[in-house]
Amino acid sequence: MLLPGYPIYTPSPSNLKAIDLFLIAFNKNIAQLLYFYFYERQNPDGTLNKLVFEEDNGTEYERLIENIKDLFSVMLKLNPNLFKNG
Repeated sequence: MLLPGYPIYTPSPSNLKAIDLFLIAFNKNIAQLLYFYFYERQNPDGTLNKLVFEEDNGTEYERLIENIKDLFSVMLKLNPNLFKNG
């Protein structure tokens, strides 16, 4: 799960429509993850930001999401049934 207390995004009025669409299609954690990937992953200097996650046992770890494959991997970790039919 995404670690509470680490703000992932601060929406601006122009971004609210994207957030609403993400929330309609996915749960809150995945919506935040998608918002981060599209809007806050890359800094102006080209460096990438990391996400902080917390395991069920309370262990924290950072994850660098460099590409779409990494994004899907994290999405499936957050919701293993995300792309299954039925």
